[in-house]
Amino acid sequence: EFRFTILIYPGILIGIAGLLIAYKGLIEIKPNLLKAGEVYKKGLYSRVRHPVYSGLIIALIGLSLFVYSLIFLVYSVVAVLMLIWLASYEEKHLIRRFGKKYLKYRTEVPMLIPRL
Repeated sequence: EFRFTILIYPGILIGIAGLLIAYKGLIEIKPNLLKAGEVYKKGLYSRVRHPVYSGLIIALIGLSLFVYSLIFLVYSVVAVLMLIWLASYEEKHLIRRFGKKYLKYRTEVPMLIPRL
């Protein structure tokens, strides 16, 4: 059942912002995804190591506010945990692929939440 609450408006804005961040992260990395010989550290990737996942998490927060449902909130928490697991799993592959360069990048750039 859909309920109109004041949280709909911030939910929409936060959800759209999250999707835009995820999309920008995809656009930035796409040309370098498979053929990259270096760790990509430009744009959003200079702020967080996984901006696509960060954007999806933000979008889930916005959608949770918009939907205003306990069931959807539980689903969102599970989805966020899965995205964090997926980011950690990818990191293992990236360490094997780029070695010390990626380990250095990990010390310089946070995983999902940018430093202020």
